[in-house]
Amino acid sequence: MVLGRARGPRQRLVERRPVLAQLVEVGVEVGDDSGLEPENLRFCLEALLMHPPFVGAKPVIRRTAGDGDVTWPYKIDPQRSITENEVIVATRLAGDRITARRVGLLEQMGSTVAVLRFSDDRAVIGHVGDSRVYRLRAGALAQLTVDHSLVSQMIAAGMAPDASFPWRHVITRALGMPAAEPDVQTAAVLPGDAYLLCSDGLYEPLSEQTIAALLDASPKDACKHLVDAAYAAGSRDNISAIVVRAC
Repeated sequence: MVLGRARGPRQRLVERRPVLAQLVEVGVEVGDDSGLEPENLRFCLEALLMHPPFVGAKPVIRRTAGDGDVTWPYKIDPQRSITENEVIVATRLAGDRITARRVGLLEQMGSTVAVLRFSDDRAVIGHVGDSRVYRLRAGALAQLTVDHSLVSQMIAAGMAPDASFPWRHVITRALGMPAAEPDVQTAAVLPGDAYLLCSDGLYEPLSEQTIAALLDASPKDACKHLVDAAYAAGSRDNISAIVVRAC
């Protein structure tokens, strides 16, 4: 893994590595308008990366469901695959790590998260909050996650709040909070599929047509162009993007 910092308060990560039978390319771009140090913005990502099945971690989740500690310190969900259980546990552990640091100036700290885990020709997708996962396949963009937000709940109930609705950014789940259980799903992966994991600061000011057009590039270039476009469109929130392409 190669990690570098771009000029100004951004970070960029580009990785190319085998994932089981697949090869994927990954790009990460983080833009910050919050005044926080960039290292603080990486905290949730680092919390996930320190646990399997993610990069650089010593395995604590064994591959046989018969082991009592297969999802230690949590119980395994027998209705889900081992890979789905791994994503759930990694997300829970990230939430635990955030909770442990909610003291002093950080007592109100929380985070949304989006997770993508490849397993052979399948992708396990998880999220908490209003960070999203999109997939671009053969030129068609699909939003694969449903926001854990007040607005999303209102839309599901048949109410469509307009742009002036004052609680558009209220979320109903977040890491570091009691309500932090991820939604997890598994989907087929095809060669050429591009996945975008992003914060609301990226997708809110951009149309789906713009996201699709900018996503049709190398992961590194797509990340940069998406973050730059969100800045140019006037985003006032944290702008984060991870792009993964199945080769």
